[in-house]
Amino acid sequence: MCEGASLALNKIENCSQIDQVRTQIAHFTGRQTIVSGYAAFGTEPSFGNHWDTHDVFAVQLIGKKRWTIYAPTEGNPLYKNSSVGKEQACTDVPTIDIYLEAGDVFYLPRGWWHEVTASGDETFHLAVGTYPPYVTDYLNWLVDRISSESEIFRLPFDEELLRTGSLQQAGLELKDALEATNNQQDFLQWFSAQQRIESPYAIEFFGNSNATAIPGDTLIGVNATDCRAWRGDQLITNGIKLKVTGLSKDIVEFISEKRVITLDTLLANFPESSETDVRSFINEMVKQDVLSVRIPNRKKP
Repeated sequence: MCEGASLALNKIENCSQIDQVRTQIAHFTGRQTIVSGYAAFGTEPSFGNHWDTHDVFAVQLIGKKRWTIYAPTEGNPLYKNSSVGKEQACTDVPTIDIYLEAGDVFYLPRGWWHEVTASGDETFHLAVGTYPPYVTDYLNWLVDRISSESEIFRLPFDEELLRTGSLQQAGLELKDALEATNNQQDFLQWFSAQQRIESPYAIEFFGNSNATAIPGDTLIGVNATDCRAWRGDQLITNGIKLKVTGLSKDIVEFISEKRVITLDTLLANFPESSETDVRSFINEMVKQDVLSVRIPNRKKP
């Protein structure tokens, strides 16, 4: 690495401090996130000039790196696209040329050419990729839905289909389905419900029969990138569907609105409810992976 190589750590998970950064960006964007890390010691560009197929939040943690950004030459690339072999299309004049230092965060949309160079000292940054639903995702989801409702989408694609005008009829039905507001909202709810936020289990409390109740300054959050995963009294998050009513629904909605709150704050906002009932509900939702808890580090005496 001292001779210029970079170390890439792909899909970092179960690292509490990095998980906090990833979760905050997931809540900020309302998108699924994946985080990778890049360490470098030299002065050579890490991966050459390229573009990514997802938006990236670059979070500089150690040292500084130079980011040279060039205008995109291919609009909104998807995961199946690649910048390999297309470098000659990139202009020689950068749009942005900056240094990121420890604590800086830089947002880079997909498709923008960029070259990242370490400063010669130890450097490390996180690249938090965000993944929204795309039109292609909506189309795939919609075809699955309407093919179960309309026979015309289940016909063989053959000469008879073309001769009878059935293909044109399928196109008209697809257009109507694309523009239907209920389909659009159902898709967004479905997509949101599929997104996962990994969270630690706090084994020191929930896996220890001798542990006392979780402390009041414990931080509580909902394991969802946004709040579109509600269907009436059903909460769909992290692939789990739960019926939540009454006090339980009020608690989850309150936590969702605040994103992250302490247990003391939660109890203070539900003074008429039994503390035992609230704590019991929190414990059960953590076990179901609907809620996450983060217990502050205690300084040893």
